Amino acid sequence: MEAFVNLSERFLNWLHRRFFRWRELKGLYESAIKGAKGNEALKQAAMKILRSDFFDDFVRQRTVKPEQEFSEFLRRMKESCPDADEVSITTFLESVYSELATLMEKHPSWDKRGDAIDEFLQNRRQTFEEAETAAPITEITYTSHFVNPPVAKNFLDREDELQTLRRWLEDQQRTVGALVGIGGQGKTYLAAKLAEECSQKGWQVRWMELPKTADEFLRSIAAEMQKGEDPSHSVVGNSNQPLNLRVNNAIRFLEEHKDRWLFVLDDFHKVGEDKEWQELIVELDRRCQRTKVLLTARREPDFPLKLPTGAHELQDVPPLPKAFAQAYL
Repeated sequence: MEAFVNLSERFLNWLHRRFFRWRELKGLYESAIKGAKGNEALKQAAMKILRSDFFDDFVRQRTVKPEQEFSEFLRRMKESCPDADEVSITTFLESVYSELATLMEKHPSWDKRGDAIDEFLQNRRQTFEEAETAAPITEITYTSHFVNPPVAKNFLDREDELQTLRRWLEDQQRTVGALVGIGGQGKTYLAAKLAEECSQKGWQVRWMELPKTADEFLRSIAAEMQKGEDPSHSVVGNSNQPLNLRVNNAIRFLEEHKDRWLFVLDDFHKVGEDKEWQELIVELDRRCQRTKVLLTARREPDFPLKLPTGAHELQDVPPLPKAFAQAYL
């Protein structure tokens, strides 16, 4: 009898985890949307998004952080409400997540998730407050260090490697990827081919030839923000501001943008073990989901390569057959 009771309890627990737990979570999101500050059109759009694949692909995924979920929700809201003011949409969604954190606060199943959402909102508010405090009085036009990608006109015998990169684009666990190998084997052309494909699919593609500093990279992001009229461009582009504040605002801009971004940092081995690049790569890999960063780096027998923490080696690009190598030349 005791064994039957234990089996029944285990079955009921499984049933709860499998069905009722997620229904309960969706109910909390629905209640938060209804209780948020915003007009009915925004609430209807949010409900429609919640009941789409967004719930399974983002809300239910334990590996998706609150800031990633929020960014995707915001992106879909902007697409669903093209006539609405972006500030109104953002304010509404912040209200939704504030309501959600309150509802989850004392919930036995979702209290830890509520704490994570509350921490995300506090960090988000702090980022904006610090950005407003740090904003300079004079307006500066930022110089971009991004250049046009090379044209992969002699793309030969690299289909397997390219397929690996295509899969990486949809890998939500690895934001920063690296192509490594000895010099002259086509790493740059492989990256250029991927950049070409992404551009054709509507991605925002930016290419940087190194050595450049992390500061120059962030100032180039500030130039993109300035074109998009994001008010925090003055923080991201200000070399005197703390690195974490600049990175926070840069990531927010990239992840909340309507388009996905691909950054190619060519010849990354030339930056060595630069501390600011190390910190920047770690944060990009940890916090970005829709943004991708591809490094190309040379690895020679007499030139040991140490990739920064957060960079995932995608391919050790093998030498080309002589016939194909000649065609590259």
